[in-house]
Amino acid sequence: YLKEKNIGSIVILSSLFSGAGAQIVFLIQSDVFDVSLVQGSALVASGMLSVAAAVCYLHALEMDEASFVAPFYLTAPIFAYFLGYFILGETITLAQAIGSVVIIVGALALSFEFGLRGMRFKQTVVALMLGASSLSAVNGIIFKLIAVDRGFLASLFWGFVGQVITGWT
Repeated sequence: YLKEKNIGSIVILSSLFSGAGAQIVFLIQSDVFDVSLVQGSALVASGMLSVAAAVCYLHALEMDEASFVAPFYLTAPIFAYFLGYFILGETITLAQAIGSVVIIVGALALSFEFGLRGMRFKQTVVALMLGASSLSAVNGIIFKLIAVDRGFLASLFWGFVGQVITGWT
């Protein structure tokens, strides 16, 4: 779908659109500035990470069809489980572990292309999608870590700010 398109305009427009979201959040909860410099900076960085994840995803879509690319986003929870376990002290249930194994097996099965010349590993698309998934997971962990302390809307506001900054640059 994106073979003839440039993803730059999609990324810039969607990033800048987050400015409207930030304004709406500010109208709902005006104390969004009541965060520490470290927390605000981390949330701005998480907003930037979400844009970087989208860039990886869109580049992967440029290279391959959505039916191959989209299932790799299912690896994001695996990264989130891992990070949540080590950073947030969360536990991983048996169902989550089994689901992770199923996702990894499915992703491995999708990552190979079979043709007349034999089997080929789609390393660039896989790397882009694993990058997108891991960045999304890191974004989610940062957001959750701070939102528990400062609230959902304040965290959402600063994430939007990070997206807008990324759109400007």
